[in-house]
Amino acid sequence: MTRWIAPLLCLLAAPLWATTEFERPGLNMPTTTLDAGRFAWEQGLPDVQVDTVRDMKTSTAYLNSLLRAGIWRQVELQLATEGYIYQRIERGSAENILDGNGNSSMALKTPLYQGKVFHSALLAGLLLDTGNTYFRNDQTGGLAALSGDWRLDDRHRVSVTLRYRNISADETWLTVIPHWQAQLDDQLMIFLEAVYSHEQDSGRDDNRGGGGLAFRPWPDTQLDFYYRGGFDDESTDHETGLGLSVAF
Repeated sequence: MTRWIAPLLCLLAAPLWATTEFERPGLNMPTTTLDAGRFAWEQGLPDVQVDTVRDMKTSTAYLNSLLRAGIWRQVELQLATEGYIYQRIERGSAENILDGNGNSSMALKTPLYQGKVFHSALLAGLLLDTGNTYFRNDQTGGLAALSGDWRLDDRHRVSVTLRYRNISADETWLTVIPHWQAQLDDQLMIFLEAVYSHEQDSGRDDNRGGGGLAFRPWPDTQLDFYYRGGFDDESTDHETGLGLSVAF
């Protein structure tokens, strides 16, 4: 029995964050992938958006889910869905409530460069029109992301993520996300980020910023919280959420 004590103590003493890096809760894209044969499930509990345009207030709750699978060496498959959506639209004294299934996506992710300080990764995939009538676009779109991060030391890093989402023939979003994070100890991480989004066809901007934290009660389990607020009247007013992520 005693021969197992030393390896067990080493495992418990190792940085818990080094086991699996989850995609939640920031909008940046981590540059690591799951090892082949490993899986991760990341669940919003829920994720909420609140936006007011003129006299109309829209509040939307999503049960976002992301299933990740390491399928070959450093190639990862990601299957995402907005899950169940509950939306309340208020205009003056009138109120309208919509609910149903959201849309989905499928993508592949792989690292491009893994150096001592700088890491980068690429993701590409499809947006799938699986939602109910209220939430679907009746078109299949595409998505892509390119991310680079700089490991400042063992506990601090900065990154920049570029995201592209072609939702439909007349809606394409380009997004830039600068991100900073710090690992306070083996269980607790905090982050700050800004999100600059531009829709090419309408010219609309959706710029917001905020931060959050993630806590690991066990090495491959994470609880998270985040909040982002809009930088101007044109942008989403509030985004917040709780999440649970598990790797196995």
